[in-house]
Amino acid sequence: TNLPFLRWLVAHPAFRDGTPTTAFLTEYPPLSPAPLRLPSGPWRGAFRLNLPAPEPTALPTVEHALEEQPAAGGPQTLTAPMPGTVLRVLVAPGEAVEARQPLLVLEAMKMETPIVAPYAGRVTQVHVEEGTSVAAGAPLVALES
Repeated sequence: TNLPFLRWLVAHPAFRDGTPTTAFLTEYPPLSPAPLRLPSGPWRGAFRLNLPAPEPTALPTVEHALEEQPAAGGPQTLTAPMPGTVLRVLVAPGEAVEARQPLLVLEAMKMETPIVAPYAGRVTQVHVEEGTSVAAGAPLVALES
């Protein structure tokens, strides 16, 4: 079982300190002896060679993204986030949509991904039909706020 590894992990001072990163197992090989003390000073946090560390910023929220609408009157074209097949088109040109309303469903590798309206607006154009194969970045739906 992996019980010895899990015991080592939860007892490790860097893990208990709440500061591990995705490089944790590279920095501290599994089941290796724990360090006597953790690094301090500039080596403890993020750093860049010859540059100061970037200021921490708050993570973006969905609500913040919804507030950022395009310039007034200008249409915005939503594009395919990945290559796939359009399974369902749920809107038509001229239709009013609400923020987060599904516009179409894209399928890639047997996973269905709904493409949703980033803000309330009106559909000006639908560039695809059901069954269409699209490349990443292909235009799907044009919205106007």
